[in-house]
Amino acid sequence: MTRSLYRQFFLDHGAVLKPDTEAATTDQMLTLVKSELGLAFVPEPMARDGLERGELVQLHLQEIIPTRSICLVYDRHRPLNTAARKFQQMLTKADPPRPADSKQTESISFVSQ
Repeated sequence: MTRSLYRQFFLDHGAVLKPDTEAATTDQMLTLVKSELGLAFVPEPMARDGLERGELVQLHLQEIIPTRSICLVYDRHRPLNTAARKFQQMLTKADPPRPADSKQTESISFVSQ
């Protein structure tokens, strides 16, 4: 979803998204950016430490990023291991309210079989 969203975003603005290098994880993307090998679209919380240390620079987009949602799926008939349970708790923990002018919104839904 994310890749097609950004590809279409670029096309809508008369540009073609043709990355020379791609990364599989946010950590890899941030490493490439810190090495001056490109830019990345990542959730702000994932970049916060690098931003605070001055290793990254945040660009403020003029366009509003469309709302997206994610879904955590698990089998309710099988117990979650410790890591999965902590991950679920982390995702369901109440976030502080976003500023009124926030341009990005996300929602999380949970489904079990």
